[in-house]
Amino acid sequence: MAGMLFNALFTYALTGLLGAQVEAFAMSVRQVPCVTLAYGSYTIASEETGWLLRPYHHSHAPPAIVSYQDPPAGQLGVWTLTAAPQNSYFLRNVGENLPVATLDYGGAPQPYTAPESVGAFAFAIQCAGNGTYVIKRPTEDAVWTAAPGAWVKLFGANGDINQRFRFTAV
Repeated sequence: MAGMLFNALFTYALTGLLGAQVEAFAMSVRQVPCVTLAYGSYTIASEETGWLLRPYHHSHAPPAIVSYQDPPAGQLGVWTLTAAPQNSYFLRNVGENLPVATLDYGGAPQPYTAPESVGAFAFAIQCAGNGTYVIKRPTEDAVWTAAPGAWVKLFGANGDINQRFRFTAV
């Protein structure tokens, strides 16, 4: 009889303890709401790696925007957002003082910092949940996709973490 009472009390205590731990964990995983980004300057980091985006220019390759582990030099990791049509934004790299446009290379469009003569392209920046955003063409299913250490490309949305970005005001 005493053994059954002990088992019942032990099970009750263990259930209570585990329940409290689960509740504490759930409260610690805080959901961060998305807000409409204000016009201004930001760093843009890949949600997958935390690495900052920056422009890339090389003599033997087309211009691109890349995600590398090492920090960008100077202001190359800073981007300004300004008003564009269709509730979108124009992006401009602060370090190069050049707008972001897209070009087709290797079968997929990619964003890059373009000469002023090309002009800026509008991009929608939409909430992807928990403080992250997707960057996309406003009227197409073409989302910035940043594989680690590679050029950013525009692919169809698939919900993958490499299509989500964090914007930090600077």
